[in-house]
Amino acid sequence: MIKILSQRSILICSLGGLCTLAQASPAAFEQVKAQLSKDTAISGDFKQIRHMKLLSSPAVSTGHFTLSQSKGLTWQQVTPFKSTMRVTAHSISQTFPGMPPTVITQDQQPVVFSFTRVFLSTFQGNLNQIQQTFKLKFSGTTSAWSLTLTPKSSPINKVIRSIVLSGGRYITQVIVNDTQANTMTLLFSKIRSQTS
Repeated sequence: MIKILSQRSILICSLGGLCTLAQASPAAFEQVKAQLSKDTAISGDFKQIRHMKLLSSPAVSTGHFTLSQSKGLTWQQVTPFKSTMRVTAHSISQTFPGMPPTVITQDQQPVVFSFTRVFLSTFQGNLNQIQQTFKLKFSGTTSAWSLTLTPKSSPINKVIRSIVLSGGRYITQVIVNDTQANTMTLLFSKIRSQTS
């Protein structure tokens, strides 16, 4: 359970608020949403870098991910140790080699599931689902864009200060800034897709 909670930012893995189009075309924002929603499933590699006040050097992990509209998110960490996390709309489970899975539900960890909805919805281009939770600020073009999410209310604003996503055809970077001055960066590469 501690590992799941320590990776809650992965489960951002979910985004909201009305979009503020600062110096950006509303058409570009709509095109980005459309191109993200084309994929029924995507997969690729990730690198997670966590800068925490209590650590003298960043904590780095790497692995592979698969995100499916029908099956949710599978997050397979390879280094520094192996683990598999599976995220659906109703549960999150994490498994370590040789151990039974640890499962949490939305009732047990509502904040974690808020992150999950952000992450899943964002990667699928379904930004309308998160309008009640975040304010959105979009800038850029369809080939190079940035989207900043600022939590509007509790409980998320007690944990997250902002989430910044950027990319082109796909989301390639996510930066999570928490309220304790810690930062987590997710870098995505070798992304492959199945389109609807």
